[in-house]
Amino acid sequence: MRPEKCIALWAGRAAFCGLSLLTSVALARTPDGEEGQSRLDCRTYLSQDVDREAGKSPTERLASLRQIGTEGLSPAAAQFSVSPSGKLIATLIRRPDPHSNLYCQGLLVIDVKTGSTRLVDIGGDPITMRLDRGTLHDLPSGSGIENPPVWSPDGKAIAYLWGAKGNTGLRVAHPDGSPARTVISNAGDIEDFVWSGDSKAVRYHVSTVVDGRTDEELRNGFRYDGRFWPLSSSAPYPSTERAIALWEQQANSSNSARLLQSGLSTTVLARNRPRLPLELMLPSARLTQPGGAKSLLSLEKGDGSSKVCPMTVCGQVLKAWADQSSGEFIIVTMLGFARSEYAILAWGPGNEQPRTVYRSIDQLLGCAPVEGKIACALEASLRPRHLVSIQIKDGKLSEIYDPNPTGGFADLVSVQRLNWKNAEGQECFGDLVLPRGHSIGEKLPLVVVQYVTRGFLKGATGDEYPIAAIAAAGFAVLSFNRPRDLAEYYREEGREIPKDYVTGWRDRESVQSALFKGIDLVASMGITDGRAAITGLSDGASTATYALATSDRFSTAILSTCCEDPFYTQAGLGPQYRDERNQEQTPLPAIANLDYWRRATLALATPPRCVPLLIQASDAEFRLALSTYETWRYYRYPIEFYVFANEEHLKTQPAHRLAIYDRNIEWLRRWKDGNLPSCPAPQGGH
Repeated sequence: MRPEKCIALWAGRAAFCGLSLLTSVALARTPDGEEGQSRLDCRTYLSQDVDREAGKSPTERLASLRQIGTEGLSPAAAQFSVSPSGKLIATLIRRPDPHSNLYCQGLLVIDVKTGSTRLVDIGGDPITMRLDRGTLHDLPSGSGIENPPVWSPDGKAIAYLWGAKGNTGLRVAHPDGSPARTVISNAGDIEDFVWSGDSKAVRYHVSTVVDGRTDEELRNGFRYDGRFWPLSSSAPYPSTERAIALWEQQANSSNSARLLQSGLSTTVLARNRPRLPLELMLPSARLTQPGGAKSLLSLEKGDGSSKVCPMTVCGQVLKAWADQSSGEFIIVTMLGFARSEYAILAWGPGNEQPRTVYRSIDQLLGCAPVEGKIACALEASLRPRHLVSIQIKDGKLSEIYDPNPTGGFADLVSVQRLNWKNAEGQECFGDLVLPRGHSIGEKLPLVVVQYVTRGFLKGATGDEYPIAAIAAAGFAVLSFNRPRDLAEYYREEGREIPKDYVTGWRDRESVQSALFKGIDLVASMGITDGRAAITGLSDGASTATYALATSDRFSTAILSTCCEDPFYTQAGLGPQYRDERNQEQTPLPAIANLDYWRRATLALATPPRCVPLLIQASDAEFRLALSTYETWRYYRYPIEFYVFANEEHLKTQPAHRLAIYDRNIEWLRRWKDGNLPSCPAPQGGH
């Protein structure tokens, strides 16, 4: 185990902080998950209530919550599975430990009626997603994958994907807790699997990296081409997608697996198969959505008549199934103002329109049928993910299992949902979070976090800004939900996309209009003291830098990815990125289009407006910030810059998360109290 380092940089100084890394989700450069987890006693750690450990701060509470399934996926993604009998639910449960920098993971079986639980398997590293981008393949991301446990047809075994030493295998466990076994392929990573009908075997797809690099290239040098993504690697990535083969393994046998088919395309993988178009059958009706997710649902009755459900009623469908017991189609959807609500609808052949079973701003995730009811993972604004059942008849909600029974945050803060429209007429929303006990007339500095505000308000997109902990420290927090892409909105409204859509930064202007109108709405409530800070990762960081470059709304900023520097992105992200920008007709090269790029680039202003900056970047992306950092140093503007080792676009190490949480709050406290370094007085030439 080699020591890992995070690098801290700020104007005039540099420091290195050592970190012993036991397990990193994203890396494959760490010990086996079982080896690391045994050091922590994961069975005990997964079973402890979060708040019963004395002395935990709000950030420690947030950073050590137990998690059902995988965070950050589509609401349609499966987070658990129901046994063939309908009496049990299986789900993976994870809990990070910032102090050991370790994740504990276990397979939990839950009795649907009683809520009693049994931890039947422990171990395995969380598995992260690889991305394909044009000619580039196997780009790391830090994002988790959809990995629901799958029951065998006879209900006697449960299989799920298993991460170990950077590879992905298959784990076969049992609901009675009898010993599990691991299937590993020497040919590559197991991508997905299905049980045989008799429960005796598992068939799975194995992906093998096709490395186009030749010995000649290794000796004579790589030609710089579309295989390179220089931001995160000095070596080329594979230019060919992975080779796929189908294997079969007997579930309870140590015999070698049998190769069934090779030379398959990645289109056979479950993650690449479309969930829609939809086609469901009942004895007297058929439900279809032939145009995919953005088209209308159609109910065709046995007499040949049909009825279409308008988007205002059925919304954006996430998932649907035919419920034989009620004789209705069950539809899980997003609807309402800016599609900010989640609903379950039931539509039978006897109804002209679907009836509403359940509707709320609480987020529904991975819903599935269970014993004549609907089981869902549910997240409320101040309550982490838990499992519930919903009655089809009347929408009555009952709790099945809560992994964090004392882990809510309503004791610290309050939340109010806000709705408004931007200058384009788009519906927008956000959540206003205030300290518990905030009194009328008390004015607070405002902190903006981005760019999705749905479900549990944990740490915003990327999970680096602990919303409840920030508000509890004496701030008003606006958790801002980015409106849909403006071109998509134009198309839905039947409006022509303007010719200056790209050159006029029309989408970015639309987002900024939404953000500023949300801030103005909060200000009109008499809550804020006129000061505002902005934060962001990825697109949220782009929104932040655009606002900093084009307005004086914010007096400090914290960025997880920084910044829109066209000279680095043009060269440092490689030919694939350049080709993508050319397809969008982005004005390039930057040197010939400086007026365009100044609207979104802090480093190109002469001089830029002084705003104290805190940057906390991964080592895979910190180079994007170097131009801004050096510009701030030149002008002697306040800036601190931290680089986290062995992290990708989304940071995953528990120790890093807690350090980021705490540093962000400390920076905001210093800003609130007037203790950040001051901007220098204007000087000639500066």
